[in-house]
Amino acid sequence: MLIQQLRRVIADPTARSFRVVGDDFHGLTFADLKAAAAEYDDALRVVPSALRETVKSEHEAHAREVQLTLRASSRDVYQRVRGYLAVAQRTGFELVWPTVAALGISQILAGAGAYRLVSLLGEYANALGYDGVSELSAAIDDMVRRANRSIYADSISTSLFALRCVALRRSGRSALADALLAGPPPLTMDEQSWRIVRSIDLAASIDDGKARFTELARIAFDEFEREQAALTYHLDGRLELRGAPDWIQKRLRIQSVTLPVIEGGRLSFRKELLPDGFDLTDHRARVEGPGRAFFDAVTQSPEAFRATVAYVVRRFGRVSPHGLPVYGAGGLPLETAPFDD
Repeated sequence: MLIQQLRRVIADPTARSFRVVGDDFHGLTFADLKAAAAEYDDALRVVPSALRETVKSEHEAHAREVQLTLRASSRDVYQRVRGYLAVAQRTGFELVWPTVAALGISQILAGAGAYRLVSLLGEYANALGYDGVSELSAAIDDMVRRANRSIYADSISTSLFALRCVALRRSGRSALADALLAGPPPLTMDEQSWRIVRSIDLAASIDDGKARFTELARIAFDEFEREQAALTYHLDGRLELRGAPDWIQKRLRIQSVTLPVIEGGRLSFRKELLPDGFDLTDHRARVEGPGRAFFDAVTQSPEAFRATVAYVVRRFGRVSPHGLPVYGAGGLPLETAPFDD
């Protein structure tokens, strides 16, 4: 697929497909697109011949849906939150990742004040001859926005395709869902995002509510790790200002993170100091340290996750869920009507 061609061009066999829709796309040529199309045709051979044209049509419809969804809901960070919640609402808020992603964005917004303080510090430092502070502040702000857009686009494509497969099964078209999942993934997906799609499809059929929640939470952590990989890529190691005096370095150093806490059925936040020397640009350390603590706090149980949904809905206000997630028997709830906020 296209990610295979991109990996060859940039000489990075581990590159993930969120880079396909970024700056690296401009390194691809018509020959690369032709090779990706040939791979797509080869992968279609595993699909029963009677369903191949239908599978192609499903891919075309998915591409249009993702394009229109992103154009309508990715113009600013608040729209992206509502986009995540729209996907969550289609599943009665049982699908875990969109709510966790929205909660993460709420913390990005809360941290916007810190960025403004860094900018003010930069103006003061400029007067002292250290113009790198302003540049670092601008770079971080730009990085956060680009990463957020990239993560959202990647998540929306994955979620919508998975829910389409679930909807096909609910309408008695399991053979088509099976064909879609056996054939090639959509253009902008890689192996990990394709595994996530298949996992959501399987989890949706789990009858026991608690077991279904546990599996959806496990899948959501894979999506969280993927989000953090996009952040790591856009971060590109830029959290230090070399050559500045110690007093400036100290004020720029990130020494704590904000973690959610569930108490009495409600979500709140507390600050947690990071270990001395902790490197936030270290992907694995960030995911398995503060990232894991953040994620586990809100997915430790269905009750904790309900509190998280309630917080996010109250925080962003423009979505009225049809009740909190129930995780009852019968599989994943699914509304097929488009979301309208």
